[in-house]
Amino acid sequence: MGICGISDIVMPYYSGKLLGIKMHWHICIVEHPQIILTFTAVGILIGLLVPEVRKSTIFSHSAHILISSMASILYLVSFGLTEWVPVIGMVFVYMILAVIIPCCTSDIIFPLLLTGEEARIEESKHKQ
Repeated sequence: MGICGISDIVMPYYSGKLLGIKMHWHICIVEHPQIILTFTAVGILIGLLVPEVRKSTIFSHSAHILISSMASILYLVSFGLTEWVPVIGMVFVYMILAVIIPCCTSDIIFPLLLTGEEARIEESKHKQ
């Protein structure tokens, strides 16, 4: 949830600030905990059940990137940036960074750091 907060709240907020927009600080977990915790529980449940299916990570990672992209853009537009068409190029750059940095960290770097060497060797054997 912390990494999602960085991607979906912190980076869009500061992106708006960098664009010179007066942004409204809205922390979803504080203002709407029932919504955020429900989606978190569903995500954890899916994460526990789906890994049994081969190639499920392609779908789950794609869905994660899509949802994160939508959340970042919607935060930026909902809480300050109403005239975004003139700065669409910078919005695109900021949103790419807002999704790539936290999502790749949580989807690629953390699993590699937390997975043992034996599991990585076993996985590479399956790919061959």
